[in-house]
Amino acid sequence: MIRIEPTLLDYHSAAIQLDRKTFCQRFKHPVLVSTSADLGELGESFQTAKTSADIIPLRRGQGSPELGDTSPVLSVQPSRPGINFQVTLGRKEENDIVLNHETVSGKQAMFRGNPGAESYTVEDVGSTNPTQLNHTDLQARQRVSLRNGDVLTFGRLDFVFYYPGGLYDALAEAPEESLY
Repeated sequence: MIRIEPTLLDYHSAAIQLDRKTFCQRFKHPVLVSTSADLGELGESFQTAKTSADIIPLRRGQGSPELGDTSPVLSVQPSRPGINFQVTLGRKEENDIVLNHETVSGKQAMFRGNPGAESYTVEDVGSTNPTQLNHTDLQARQRVSLRNGDVLTFGRLDFVFYYPGGLYDALAEAPEESLY
């Protein structure tokens, strides 16, 4: 099933029209913002069968990697609904988030969390390629809590993690002329 995610205009419009609480109710899942300027730089790195990439304008925070106006964004949500919130990431098709890149392992990482609450963890599932949090390798099966602005690296692909509220703050603070 192809999941249609909100577009840049949807996020921007929502950030302008909604307060933070309502925005977070509408966009319940955290996101991974690629540090690549656009999808073209990643080539075939994203599979759109389970996830789709949106263009989100985010301004670089102090100490954050460069995020361009065309940075692709992936929603961290399971493709199969269930009681336990688990999202798998890797190169193989059975993952919830498929990153078709030679440096990403077939099964790379797993997110666990509570939608609606800012309490998510990430863990490397014993991959052959590195999973890093803020440029530090994660040990296999080590669960680490995530915060807004954390840099996650899967193989050689870097992403910045945001909870819905953090995404709202970034959008609300972005100058309007950078949105188009």
